[in-house]
Amino acid sequence: MKFFLGLCIATAIATGNLFAGDIPASEKTVIWLTGLPCSGKSTIANQLKEYIPDSSILDGDQVRKTLNSDLGFSPEDRQENLRRTTEVAKLLLNSNKYVMIACVSPAQAVRDNARAEIESLGYNFLEVHVNAPVDTCIERDVKGMYKKALAGEIPVFTGVSAPYEDPATADVVCNTSEETVVESAKKILAALNVQDPQVGHAMFVGRWTPFHKGHWAIMEKVHKENPEQPLLVMVRNTKNEYWTAEYRKAMVEAGLKAMGIKGTVIIIPDIKSINWGRGVGYTPRMVDVDASIHAISGTEIRRGIKAGEEAWKECVCPGVADYILANPR
Repeated sequence: MKFFLGLCIATAIATGNLFAGDIPASEKTVIWLTGLPCSGKSTIANQLKEYIPDSSILDGDQVRKTLNSDLGFSPEDRQENLRRTTEVAKLLLNSNKYVMIACVSPAQAVRDNARAEIESLGYNFLEVHVNAPVDTCIERDVKGMYKKALAGEIPVFTGVSAPYEDPATADVVCNTSEETVVESAKKILAALNVQDPQVGHAMFVGRWTPFHKGHWAIMEKVHKENPEQPLLVMVRNTKNEYWTAEYRKAMVEAGLKAMGIKGTVIIIPDIKSINWGRGVGYTPRMVDVDASIHAISGTEIRRGIKAGEEAWKECVCPGVADYILANPR
């Protein structure tokens, strides 16, 4: 048990998000990558990690060597292996927005049980079938495991001497014999509504206390110029705010989601100046809006919230009032 807890805490600390508890459960997701050995599950997970840093990876091989080293490959032990893995994922969701599980998980019933367990807690579950024919997996097998299995040296091996049940209704299917790892990862990003960080973004920096219609008027002006350009909203981690940075981040995400706007929201350290040189690849600009927009006051909105008034709801962006009411300070 000590090792079990130590593994979970060490993994959470390694992600750098140990105190991300203010993110609501409905915004967190387990990404379950299932497929034959050597189909590309871990490779895709590592690629996704580059796109979504607020995530953690549970690699099936590593979990087998550590936490579940006492288990074999009987149906009962396979089920216990995935039960424990699911429990670790639930703990990691306390400190991560995304947890990626890369494991063979050959039985549909066990995957369904994992989905039910995760969703019962209010989290999201994304089943990804990493699909590759056995011949392709054999070609990729640098450890020679398939060769040993075909020779009878490994008595129970999925895809050779043990069955694999293809997901009947996977949320995403990555055909890794036909697409690159980047293409596979971007399929998953699209399903998560996460933007590719390599695409040009329009950046906005603020405190967002709260995210109100004055803020959106500025963003909207830029968005209308190029609707396909995703937004990058940076939440300054300022001190002595009414809401934590994590809460404000989730609030902005709720607003963008309600408006159907593509955007990425991240937390940055508090900043006192923004500096640039020439030829850096982006254009600094101040966006002018109608004077009435400047009259919207975040301070007045917060006062109205504290006083239990209703008028403040008309000043915030769509989705923000619902978020604040569902997650009272």
